[in-house]
Formats: sequence, structure tokens, C-alpha cells
Amino acid sequence: DSARITNNKYTYHYDHVKEPFMVFMTVHEKDSVPKNIFIVNNYIRRTVNCVWLDNEQATIEIDPQFVLKKQFYAKIKGSITNDIQQQLNADMVEKHKFTSIEHGHIIDFNIIKQNPQNLFLLQHLNQSKYAYLSLDSLETALQLFDNSIKNHSLWIGLENYIKNSKQIEKSGIKYIYDFSDTTGKRFFFKDFIQDKKFGLIVFWASWCGPCKAELPHLKKMYEKYSNHVAFTSLSVDKNKTDWQSAAKNSA
Repeated sequence: DSARITNNKYTYHYDHVKEPFMVFMTVHEKDSVPKNIFIVNNYIRRTVNCVWLDNEQATIEIDPQFVLKKQFYAKIKGSITNDIQQQLNADMVEKHKFTSIEHGHIIDFNIIKQNPQNLFLLQHLNQSKYAYLSLDSLETALQLFDNSIKNHSLWIGLENYIKNSKQIEKSGIKYIYDFSDTTGKRFFFKDFIQDKKFGLIVFWASWCGPCKAELPHLKKMYEKYSNHVAFTSLSVDKNKTDWQSAAKNSA
């Protein structure tokens, strides 16, 4: 969207947003090259060419003393979400890495304690969940959020991710993931593995020519190693009828 700048000020109105989202800003002046707006970090000497829009009133002040040919420098005030984003960036730069060796987490717990209802922090936690040094640390961070956002899909998704990941650490994938055969009968990986030491899972699709071409070779492998290796093929077809038909024809 766009807004007109008058006396170095502009007001941008937008409807209520469900979640914070990132935008890039460009100033278009008459008979001039469009200039990108770079936001100065209040905590470190660094700039970014984006801001986060949230349900809050914020002021972006362009510094007329630092206007280059293709860019403006500005500061944003009154935005809790952008201030949090700047704190996280500053913390990352100071540590020169994504994780804290001392505590094994990415987001300072105090930032969540001070902003327990902030969805941007929840988004950040979700995006960085794979980088956490421990599931306990990730779970501690998640539980610091306010009860008012614990029905949010991101919070619920993270809770399930932690639960499933802990179960995998405890007993492997065989009790977590399940699949169905062409008749609709449900199986868990523990049923697939049974008493075999090894398992081979082949992903295929009805539209995949190379998948069909390797079937004779897989059948030979099954005849030779089925006493020691568990074999199964999982289709990635979105259309169940296509999958069932292809499975029947290749039997």
C-alpha cells in the first residue's frame, strides 16, 4: 500500500492484523530515484530495510541529515514488536551466533517475561525451534507466554512439536508416525519394523515414472533380504484413488 508524505510525516492506516508481518518501505519522490528506508537499530550500529507491522501505533522518523542517493535512514518509535526485533538482532550480533552457550536458548527468557502476549516472539520461537540446544529450554520459553495466546495455532503447534520430539528421543519414531494401507487399515512404524533389525522406506507416487521403473529391483531386494529388512512403500499422492489404482496395478 502507499501513503503521502507531508512535512516529513505520513500516516499509514491498515486493518487489524492477526499476526505481525514484515514489510519493506520505499519513498517515491517526484523526478527522483525511489529510495529505500533503512531502520536504525537502537541497540547496535546496524540497519535493516524492513519493519514489522502489528496492531500498534508507531512513528518512523527519517533523518534528513543522512539521505543518500538511493536510501533514507530512519528510526522507529512506539513499536514494541520492532523494539523486540532489534533487541534480538543485537543479542545475536553480540554473541556472533544464534544460541547462548550459558543457557542453551535463543530468546532471552526475560524478553518473553516482559512481553508474554507478543505474537512476534511466538513466531520467532517457532521459526528457531530447531536451533535450540535442548527441548527443555524450548519448553521453558514456551511456557512463559501468557495464557491468552495458548490457544493460538503456533503455541499449540510448538507444544505438539515438543511432545512428539521428546517421545522420539525416548523410543524412536516407531510409536509416533502412522500410515494406512489401500484398505484404510492403520499401521504404526512399530508394526512395520516388527522384529527386523533394519527397515527400508520407499517414497513414491502414481505419476512418478522412475518410481515405477525401480519396482522390479525392489521386489528382487525384498526376495533376498526380507528375513532381515522390513520393506514398505509410502505414496505421496494427494489423490487417494490414483494411489490405490497405481498400487493395485503394480502388485
